[in-house]
Amino acid sequence: MNDVFWIEGLDYLHHGCKPPIIHRDVKSANILLSEDLEAKIADFGLSKVFKDSDNGNSESAIIHVDDKNETSTIMGTMGYLDPEYYKLMNLNEKSDIYSYGVVLLELITGLPAVIKGKPSIHILEFVTPHIEKSDLSKIIDPRLQGKFDENSCQKVLGLAISCTASTSIQRPTMSVVLSKLKQCVKMESPSDREIFEPPRHIYSELSSSSDAFKSMDSSESMTHPFPR
Repeated sequence: MNDVFWIEGLDYLHHGCKPPIIHRDVKSANILLSEDLEAKIADFGLSKVFKDSDNGNSESAIIHVDDKNETSTIMGTMGYLDPEYYKLMNLNEKSDIYSYGVVLLELITGLPAVIKGKPSIHILEFVTPHIEKSDLSKIIDPRLQGKFDENSCQKVLGLAISCTASTSIQRPTMSVVLSKLKQCVKMESPSDREIFEPPRHIYSELSSSSDAFKSMDSSESMTHPFPR
């Protein structure tokens, strides 16, 4: 259950810190597990602190990465990058929300953010047609062997999709995400909570897959870094 609540740390970065902080590289490889399987977010090497001129308002403040004190290089990992940030070079706390939505989809499906193939596809491209057909069985990680509450899982999936909306204004805040996740956990019976407590090997598999897409060189990334 603690595996999804490491986002309390992100919520604090966005709404508790003054000025707010954006992590900028939320991904499976940056989620560490303790001996008791408690998940924590790590690697703040790309994090960005809002300037004083942003008035600490994380709801409306947007960082333009081409400002004179900013680099024009997009920072992050392909597959987890907010398309609005990637295409428009605008950054706000909703960029972390998008990345978290991708991580949540990884936990639900057991698949990496970028599914290798010819061509490789984004995880959203995998889940979208099954969502349109209301076919939950094709989305949920088969290693769970059906041990999950369907209603709760549908809500978590819906939350992941809302987090990965193409524009930041459509995405929920981290506080809303955390609240909804807690509601979903309450719906789960103890025997069904494997969906919130995936086996340790799932994290290692997802992490190794995401490492292949650390480079920002488009020649080394997939053809379409976002759903078409």
